[in-house]
Amino acid sequence: MNKRKQKHSLHQMLKHIEHAEERRRRYEKRKALCEAKGIEREVSLFMLQGEEVAPGDHVLVHVGYAIQKVSEEDARLAWELFDEIEHA
Repeated sequence: MNKRKQKHSLHQMLKHIEHAEERRRRYEKRKALCEAKGIEREVSLFMLQGEEVAPGDHVLVHVGYAIQKVSEEDARLAWELFDEIEHA
């Protein structure tokens, strides 16, 4: 392989690595560590694109995806209902 081709290949490889790193960072930005009743789970925020989510917010999670942001009051009421069903 001549030096020019070798340099081009190295440049392409570095661009590929940079692109992969950028994708990883974007992917990690769309994840959050959520806690419910002492159990922590990593949750994807993919379904909430365009909606601001911050630490302390409450979200409805289904099969590992946050599907809706909910108020603190709605979250509390939902947990009360789940507890009631569990003890029935």
